[in-house]
Amino acid sequence: MVGELPASASKHRAWWSGDRSHVNAWQAAGFALTELQLGETVTFTRATGDKGLSANVDVVTGLDPSSTIEGRLKDTDGVDLVLVTCVKSKLEVPAPAKDLYISTLFTRQRAYAEVKGVPWFILSAEHGLVAPDEWLAPYERYLPDTPATYRDAWGRWVSERLELLAGSLQNQVIEIHAGSAYVDALSLHLVAKGAVLRNPLKGLSMGQRLGWYASRRADTEKGEGVRPH
Repeated sequence: MVGELPASASKHRAWWSGDRSHVNAWQAAGFALTELQLGETVTFTRATGDKGLSANVDVVTGLDPSSTIEGRLKDTDGVDLVLVTCVKSKLEVPAPAKDLYISTLFTRQRAYAEVKGVPWFILSAEHGLVAPDEWLAPYERYLPDTPATYRDAWGRWVSERLELLAGSLQNQVIEIHAGSAYVDALSLHLVAKGAVLRNPLKGLSMGQRLGWYASRRADTEKGEGVRPH
């Protein structure tokens, strides 16, 4: 149907995710990539049996990765909830979730979420939706390495818990700061509850993500008249 795939499709996982025309095409058609054996096979699963939902998936597409940092900052207002991703680097002892994760990425995600001044939660591959002050023991689980059935159950679990903790999600603007596996597993379940999703870092590399947070912090400090250290 599509002709010969480019060599990058067999060598780079990134070809199968992000803000790319071919990725947007299968998502718009109501399908999600659920299994990838690089260079061998890929599996697509119909994202939902509700045709009415497919038309609303475009709310997840986020901002154009080619846009400037300044342009992105203007699109972060009006957010009701912020969800940030867990990371591999953790303390070796139990701690509140907001302190358990210790990578630079998580530190900047946390700072951003706290400055927003709205409720925020952590997306954990092991524990689902986690409140910042909830105590966790160290663990090792990476959502992209789990089966499609686990990711689907995880997405449903997280969406139900979020509604339980935050109240009705109808017309709530939820900003998600996470990789594509987390966003794909969760987005349709949140949309089904009437939420409007933003994925402002979609398609950005790790370096670009860190730069985005640094720029956001600098913008906030400038607005408050604070000199960055």
